[in-house]
Amino acid sequence: MTLLPGTNYLSDSARTEAEMKVALDKVNEVIAEIGSKDVTTLTIGASVANGITTPLSSMVSIASEGGAGVADTLATIGVSNIDKGRMVILQHASSAEDESTGITITHGDGAGAIEMRDGANFILCAKRMLGLIYTGATGHWQEVWRGYGRETVAELLAERTAIGLGDASVETIATGGSNASKVLKVSSTPLITNDVLKINASGQIEKALVAELGGGNAATLETHDAASFVRTNETAAQSIDADLTVSSANANLIADGVTTAALRLKANSGANERAFIEMTTSDGELVIGTQTAGGGATVGMKFDPAAGSGGRIVSSVGDIVADIIEANLVSAGDASAGSFRVAAGAYNLLIQWGGDWVDSGSASSTLKKEGDSRLTFGTAYTAAPFIISGGYMTRVREYTGTPPFSAVYGYERVTQDPQPTTITSTYIEIPRGTYFDAGDPSERYDYFRSGNYIAIGTIA
Repeated sequence: MTLLPGTNYLSDSARTEAEMKVALDKVNEVIAEIGSKDVTTLTIGASVANGITTPLSSMVSIASEGGAGVADTLATIGVSNIDKGRMVILQHASSAEDESTGITITHGDGAGAIEMRDGANFILCAKRMLGLIYTGATGHWQEVWRGYGRETVAELLAERTAIGLGDASVETIATGGSNASKVLKVSSTPLITNDVLKINASGQIEKALVAELGGGNAATLETHDAASFVRTNETAAQSIDADLTVSSANANLIADGVTTAALRLKANSGANERAFIEMTTSDGELVIGTQTAGGGATVGMKFDPAAGSGGRIVSSVGDIVADIIEANLVSAGDASAGSFRVAAGAYNLLIQWGGDWVDSGSASSTLKKEGDSRLTFGTAYTAAPFIISGGYMTRVREYTGTPPFSAVYGYERVTQDPQPTTITSTYIEIPRGTYFDAGDPSERYDYFRSGNYIAIGTIA
């Protein structure tokens, strides 16, 4: 392109006639390049790879390096002898090309590059045009406008996409309820959040009246009456006649009973409740039970989280076993101590075994013992319980000599099952240690405890 003469160049009295002729020719050339000069055709790659040389007119036709029907890429435009503010308009040299064979104008901001307004590439094809201005500051071109020609459907769609419009931008507005493939608009009545909408006789969107919705509820849903819907805020009883399936892998079926004393899930046979699961909301106690056809309790099981640190499971099986069966292992590792309770109404039978023994009592010549070993029950009985012993006693009978024994003597060894010498509602005691009974022959009693004593009795 041609550069204009500098400021005050023509008015300088020192200019010669020859210089003035040259300057006026440049002015004429610039005017021609701006709009009155014929279109210049430049071929990509003719002198610059992926680029064209400096345009010689404001209207430039770009030809593909491979000729008609071959797609190409334009990355740079020459900027020799161009002032800031000069504009060029680009078009494809062949108006028959579509996007598949067009010229892709690549976005960039380096020397001679083309900066697109959306930062994306633009395909120059058919009758599309691209207006550019030379900024000069960074030596590159900037997009001013683009035109799509709008002669084909593809061009219309491309233009709507470029300015952010969809198909609705070329559709007419519906004017009746039966208009198909038309755009709907809101009527003059304002809408608010959660309004139920309808299409009026003029084809406009407006709020549906309560009377038109059957009292505020949908009249039917897939042929089902509104009364058949399960409603979230309904306080009256509701029912479902088919299976209720939770299909999501992580979904839960939640029954929230925080506002009631107990939450009950029932299984009925006809009108009669035959089984249930009930949770007491105050303490989390859960009961699973069954009932007779007349509503009487039969068999059930209760999960009680409040009984002890680990909770308990209580079985209620009527006359078959008992109302409650409860087991507790004090020593869970080897079951060397624990209890087992069976209850029926006001009657409680408790079986206890094992525990910690302590030495107590003093020597007794009558019972031939050094003292006692005492076991205190974990739970006291209402009366002295029945005891099943769990130990043995060894008795040695001497034939000659008195203590200390002579070097030669004979003896007999007898092992017995010793019963406790004392039984109370809270503890039992058994003999312990060795006792010598002077006489001829002398006797020696050795008491040893082995295993557990088992106590059986009633508790309150």
